[in-house]
Amino acid sequence: MVRAIVWKEFREQGLIGLTLVVLGGGVLVAVAVLADPPQKGAAPGDVLRGLGPGPLTTLLLAVTAGTVCGGALFAAEREAGTHGFLDALPVPRAGLWTAKLLAGGLLAASQAGLVIAAGYALGLLATTGWAFAVAVYSMLAFCWGTLGSTLARTTLGSVGVAVPAATLFAIAYLLPITLVFATPGSAIPRPAGAFLFLGLMFATPLLWSAAAYTRPDRAREADDRVPPPPAVYLVEPAAPVVEQPVRARRSRFGLQALLWLAARQLTGPGVTIAGFAVAAGLTLLLPTIEPFVAWPALGLLAGVFAGITAFSDEQTTGSARFWGEQRLPAGRMWLVKVLVHLAFALLLAALVALPSAVRAVATGGGGMRAEALLSAVFRSLMFEPRVLGTEGWKYLLAPVGYGFAAGVLCGMLFKKPVVGAGVAGVAGGTAFAAVLPGLLTGGTRHLWLWLPPLLALAAGRALLAPWGAERVATRRGLGPLIGGTVAAVLAVAAGAAYRAVEVPDRPGATDDVAYVEDGLVTFQQNDTGRQFRAATEQFARVAALVVSPVPGKRNNPADRVEQLRGGAAVRDDADLAEWVQAVYDADRLVPGPGPLAGPAPPPHEAWFDQAAAAADPALPVAVFEHPRLTRSTSGSPTLESGRGMAVVVLAHGLYRQTAGDPAAFAADLRAGLAVARSLRNGSLTASLHRGNDVTALALAAVGRWLSRVENRPELLRAVLDEVLRDERALMTRLRPDGTVAGAELPATGWGEPFDPTPHQLADRYVVRELMKAPSEWLPAMVTPPGRDKDAPNPEVDLVSFAWSVPWERERTRRLVAYGLDPTNGDDYRRLTLGRPGAAMLTARTGALIDLGAADRALRVARRGLAAALACRLYHHDRGTFPPDLSALVPAYLPEVPPDPYAPAGTALRYRVPTADELLQDVTGTPPGRGAPPPVQVKAGQPVIWSVGPDGADGGGRSAPFVPGTMVRGADVVFLVPLPPDR
Repeated sequence: MVRAIVWKEFREQGLIGLTLVVLGGGVLVAVAVLADPPQKGAAPGDVLRGLGPGPLTTLLLAVTAGTVCGGALFAAEREAGTHGFLDALPVPRAGLWTAKLLAGGLLAASQAGLVIAAGYALGLLATTGWAFAVAVYSMLAFCWGTLGSTLARTTLGSVGVAVPAATLFAIAYLLPITLVFATPGSAIPRPAGAFLFLGLMFATPLLWSAAAYTRPDRAREADDRVPPPPAVYLVEPAAPVVEQPVRARRSRFGLQALLWLAARQLTGPGVTIAGFAVAAGLTLLLPTIEPFVAWPALGLLAGVFAGITAFSDEQTTGSARFWGEQRLPAGRMWLVKVLVHLAFALLLAALVALPSAVRAVATGGGGMRAEALLSAVFRSLMFEPRVLGTEGWKYLLAPVGYGFAAGVLCGMLFKKPVVGAGVAGVAGGTAFAAVLPGLLTGGTRHLWLWLPPLLALAAGRALLAPWGAERVATRRGLGPLIGGTVAAVLAVAAGAAYRAVEVPDRPGATDDVAYVEDGLVTFQQNDTGRQFRAATEQFARVAALVVSPVPGKRNNPADRVEQLRGGAAVRDDADLAEWVQAVYDADRLVPGPGPLAGPAPPPHEAWFDQAAAAADPALPVAVFEHPRLTRSTSGSPTLESGRGMAVVVLAHGLYRQTAGDPAAFAADLRAGLAVARSLRNGSLTASLHRGNDVTALALAAVGRWLSRVENRPELLRAVLDEVLRDERALMTRLRPDGTVAGAELPATGWGEPFDPTPHQLADRYVVRELMKAPSEWLPAMVTPPGRDKDAPNPEVDLVSFAWSVPWERERTRRLVAYGLDPTNGDDYRRLTLGRPGAAMLTARTGALIDLGAADRALRVARRGLAAALACRLYHHDRGTFPPDLSALVPAYLPEVPPDPYAPAGTALRYRVPTADELLQDVTGTPPGRGAPPPVQVKAGQPVIWSVGPDGADGGGRSAPFVPGTMVRGADVVFLVPLPPDR
C-alpha cells in the first residue's frame, strides 16, 4: 500500500513540482545575473542587503516547495473528491497518514534538493551550511503544510492555516527557550536551545496532524464498544398535501443574483485573505521595512489572491459544470465575478496600506495633498511632484492589476488554488518586473502599461466555454490559451521596445561624450586649472578664519563677497577694506592681539601667490570646473569659492590704489580675468555664468581704477594689455567639421562670436553621468525630514536598478540629448512625467539666449574700455584726445574696435563734445524707482558708444554704461575719464 500511495502522490503532484522547479530555476538564474551580492556593512535589520537576494530567493523557493507539497497531501484529496476512496481502503487512517507523509516528504525533499542544487551551482549559496539551513526550513514548511492540509478543506486554505499556526507556535516556543538557554551578550540561544526549538517545531505539526487525521478511527472504536440502543418504530400520519402556486421560471439570472452568488462564494476565503492583508500591512510598520520597496510584492500578492479565488469555488466543488451546461449566463457571470474580485483586490491593497495610513494620520503626517499623504504612508518622498508625482498611482496599482489578471487566468487552469497562486505569482511578477522600470523612469503610457493584463483577462474570457466543458486541454481550449499568453508576452516585449525607441534619437546624441572625453583637455593636462582650484580651496579656508573687528558686521565670507559684488567700494567702507586686507594677511598669522591672533603657521605659498602664478599669460587657459569631476549641473562648492576669490582679488587692487599704490591693480586684474577665463572655458553653463559675473566685475573695476589713475602710461598700457588679452581669448570651441579646438590667447584680433554649444555639451555630459548614478543625488529628494540622507536607501537602489535595464538605459541616452534640445517643449515634459530628477533634463532655451546676450554685453564693455584706455594713452603722449578712433591705430589699438551690436564691419562710435552737456537715462525708469541723476560731460571729454541691442544709433546721448548691469535698447555709452587734477 505504501508504494501505491507514493506512486499516487508522485503522479498527482509531479507536474506541479516540476513546474515549480522550472520556474524557480528561471528566477534563480535571473537573480544570479541581476541581483547585487550581500553587503557586509549592512545594518543588522536590513535582511535583504545583509544576506543578499540570492540566498533569500533560494530560501523562499525551497520553503514554497515544502509548503505546497505538504498542503496538498490531504486537502487536494478533498478538492478532487477522492478522499472517500482512501477511506474505503481496508487500512486504518494511521497507515494512510504515514504513507502520504512519506510520499509527500520524498517529493518535497526532491524539489527542495533541486532548488538548493541550482542555488549552489549559481553561487547563490556560498557555503554548505546555508544549503543545510535552507533544507531544514523547507522540511519545516512541509510539516506545517501537512498540518494545514489536515485541517483545511482546500489546498489554498491549508496554506492559510499553516502560516499563522507556524508563526504563533514559533513565538510561543522561542520566548521561553530564549530565556532559559540565553547566551550572554547575544539574542541567539545556545545550541541546546536551538535544537530544542527545531524539535518542537517539527514535532508539533506532525503530532497534531496525525491526531486530527486519525480521530475518526478512534471515534469508531469508541462507538463499537457502546451497544446500540433498541430500535423504536413510530408511525406518523401523512401530512396533507398543500399545493403551491407555480411561479414563472426565469430564463436567466439577473444582475442582483449574479452579484449575490459572487459575493457568497467570496465571503469565506475573502475574510481569511483580508486578515492576512492586515497582518502584512502591520509588518510595514517595522522600522527595518521600507514600504515603498515592499509594496510591489504585496500588491502583486493581493491581486493574485483576489484573482485566484474568482473561480476557486467552481474548481474545488465541481460546480463549473453548471457553466458548461449553460445553466448560468456564462459571459455575464464571468464579467460579474471578475469585477467583484477586482474590487476585492483593490480592497486588499487598501487593507495592506491601512495600518501605515492610520499611523500617518495619528502622527500628523500627510496633509491635504494626495502626494503628501502617500509620502507619509510610505515613509518616502517618492510621491512628491518633483519625483513620481501623480505617476505614483501607477506604481501602486500596476502590481495589483498584473497579479489579478494572472490569478484569474491561472485560477481557471489549475484545479488546486495554491498551485495556481504560485504560478500566477511567478507569471504576473515576471510581467510586472518588465514594466516596473518604466514606472520609475517616467513617461509610461497607459496603453503599454495595462495592455498585457487586459490581454490575459481576454484569454480567460475566450477560455470560458472549454473551461466550463472541462476541455481546456483540447485544441479548442489550447488555442485561446496559447494565443492570449503569447499576445500578453508580446505586449510586454513591445512595451519595453517602445520605451527604448519612443524618444527620437537625435543626430549627435552622444557628442557630449566625445567632446568631454576626447576633445576637452584632460584632468592630467589641466595643470593651470588645478593650480586655480588649489588657490581657491586655500582662499576659502583662510576667508572662513577672518572675523570682522567691528561688532555687528557680517562675518560670513559669502556676505562679504556679495557686498563687493553689489558695488560697495572698499575706499568707502573701512571695515570692508580691512576685511579684504585681512584675507590677504591671513596666510601670515602672527601671535598677538587682534582678529587674526594665533600661532604662526608653517611657511607655505599664499593663495594669492598661487593664483598669480596660474594667471601667467604663458600658461594655457585653464578649465576650472572640469565636467568629468562634477556631479551637479550647478557645479561644486569650489566653483562659488572661485568666484569669491576673483572678486576679493579685484577689490584688493582697488584698495591698494586708494592706499596710494595704483600699480598693484594691473597684477590683480590679470589674476581676476584669468580666473574668469578658466571659469568660462569649455565647462558647465553654471561655471560660465560665474565667469561672466567675474568678468563684468573686473571691467567695472577697470572703469573705477581709470577714473582715479593719473597719467601713468606704463600702468595704462599694462591694464589695456590685460583687457585686450581677455577680449582676444578664444575659449574651447567646436570647429565646423566637428573637431574640438583648444583655448588660446591670440596676439591680435577681437575674438570670435560666442558659441554656447561647448557649454551645452558639458551640461549634457554631467546630466548623462548623473542619470547613471542616481544614488549621488536622489537620496536628498526622497528621504523625509529627520531621516539620514547618507544611509543606503532601498528606494534609490530600486530606481538605480530600474534605470540600468537595457531598454530604460537606451531611453535615458536619448532623453539626455532630447531634453536639452530647446525645440521639444511639451513632448519632452510628457516623456519625463513622473521621472525622478526630470528637472535636470529640462531644456535650457532661455539660459542659452541669456548667455548670448551676456557675451555681447561683455564684449562691448571690453571694447569700450579698451578704447577709453587707448584714448588716455593718446592724451598722455600728445596732450589732447584723438579726433576719432582710427587715430588710435596701430600705436594703441590693433584696429578700430567693432561694435558687437551693429552689422559686421561697423565700428564703435566716437565724438568729442565742444561744450558741456548732460547724459541721462532715456530708456525709462522701472516702476518704484527714482530716475538716476544725469551725468555731466565736460567739453573736450570723449564719448564712445555702441548702438545697443536695438541697433538704432541715438548719438551717444544716454547715461553711461556700467559693466555688469542690464543692457537695454538704448546706446551703450562709455565716458573717457579726464586725467585727475594734480
